[in-house]
Amino acid sequence: AQIAIGDNAVPQPYTYNLDQSVPCPRDLNNRWYSLSGDPSRTPILSNASNEIASIVKSLNETLRAQLVKLNAPSASLIAVQNGAVLAEGYVGTARINRTDSPVTSQSGYRIASNSKVFTSVMMFQLRDQGLLPNGLDTEVRQIYPGFQEPQHVSIGGVTSQRGITLRALGTHTSGLVREIPGEFPNVRQLLAAIGNTTLLHPQFAATHYSNLGFALLGRALEHVAGMTWEDWVSTKILRPLGMLSSGPCLQTPADVALLVDGVDPVTGKKIDLHATNSTDCGWSAPCGSMFSTPHDMALWTSFLAGHHPSGATVLDVATLYEMRSGIHAQPDGISGIADGAFEAAFSHGRWTYNKLGCIDGYRSDITLVPELGLTVFAAAASTCDTHGDGDAVAFPFVSQLVPALAAVLEQRFARDASVLPPGVSAADYTGTYCFDGIGAMVVTYNASSGLAITNGPQGDVRNGHGYPWSLYPIQGEKDTFRLLMRGDFAPKEFPGCTDHSGKWPGANLCSISCFREMSRGDTEILTFHRDVTTHKVTSVRSAGLGFFCTKHAGSTGKMKQ
Repeated sequence: AQIAIGDNAVPQPYTYNLDQSVPCPRDLNNRWYSLSGDPSRTPILSNASNEIASIVKSLNETLRAQLVKLNAPSASLIAVQNGAVLAEGYVGTARINRTDSPVTSQSGYRIASNSKVFTSVMMFQLRDQGLLPNGLDTEVRQIYPGFQEPQHVSIGGVTSQRGITLRALGTHTSGLVREIPGEFPNVRQLLAAIGNTTLLHPQFAATHYSNLGFALLGRALEHVAGMTWEDWVSTKILRPLGMLSSGPCLQTPADVALLVDGVDPVTGKKIDLHATNSTDCGWSAPCGSMFSTPHDMALWTSFLAGHHPSGATVLDVATLYEMRSGIHAQPDGISGIADGAFEAAFSHGRWTYNKLGCIDGYRSDITLVPELGLTVFAAAASTCDTHGDGDAVAFPFVSQLVPALAAVLEQRFARDASVLPPGVSAADYTGTYCFDGIGAMVVTYNASSGLAITNGPQGDVRNGHGYPWSLYPIQGEKDTFRLLMRGDFAPKEFPGCTDHSGKWPGANLCSISCFREMSRGDTEILTFHRDVTTHKVTSVRSAGLGFFCTKHAGSTGKMKQ
């Protein structure tokens, strides 16, 4: 089944550069660079390259191999790229020992800790609505009546007086213990029990995964939302996104019937499920009680990547970026917890965001690779084990697909680099431009690589002292170009990268892909200005670098064909 997520999706940049940490290539409207008749926001098709076609064709075979490994009766995977389904696979049976019940895009799975991302979205929604008194730094005790602060730990005899914040709960940096401290007849006694625990570390000093923290977050937010976590998730997130086969927990027998049979991978026995027969999912629900289908989770991951047509009605696009961009780093320096509860890792030149889920009988995973416009949901009907969570289902496929997608996008980028705007010629721009007191900038043209600056504010490339810059056309703009540093002239390796054993922690960061943007940021635009009478280019202005250059009279530059 194909999911039409809409033409209004905003594609994302597809690679990050280690040394400059800015996205490329994109323009100020987050569009792919393209001047061809086929807009580059068009999703990549499964036949875009032989490699992608082969990976997609073998998806079910890959999933079947994982079924055996995970001792699961079923597995599902759906991959969306730029808002359209790129690949999907469903293997196994929805009912144990029944061959007449195939798994489909509408088969349900408990998504376990993927529920935490929904709780994070609720937090950001309330923040954006101005309902949190101190934003994400609102302390739990400010909004949750009856909450008792756990015992804080002292470091060097100094104890923090700051209460646990919503931000700390949402990033596993509160210091709370992992699990809820027992079962209690009422919330008052539960909160008292939390108050009797001791934080494992001072707030923000480290990360420690805490189901208790996310349950507490969801239940605290209820007191400013004016409705329960269950009702908020259902009415403010699921329904607006069209996720009609998903819910906060198994509330009715119909919810239970939707789910595929989940098993214990050791014994192979089915996990019994029961409906709550209530709108109350239990105090711990915000940390992991939700269920969904591959179809709905494709909508969800597309929303998180900014590709859902109704996404803006749920959360501002800047907030979606915020959920990913704030990362609490781990000691390895290449992974961390993002503000949206994602587990982030910097691998092979790009950030990847995951959320894994594990609960009796089910494992799930969402993967976001924003720079490729790629999102993936994967699930299997068996409890997590030594083989991992839902990532055990997704990883064999994703690890092959990511480099194949990157190759297609880089080819697309290179293809468009030499295409000039309609109605102009390279001679309009090539030539020598003056800098007051600085020197000259020489713009040249090559039929295969387009316009470039071979001498300019960063030095003379021909003498080995400068950087070559490509002028990349911006779609729909006649005389406006992005300024990008050519990656093929950049260092191929950074210090420490000569060790190709892959044993040291940063070894996977050494790859450089695509064009590296200038170190001053990702908004550098060059605008050429024309004489109102002759329509010839007379000057060029750079907003970011702050220079204005006049073109030498009669200068045409060196045309390279």
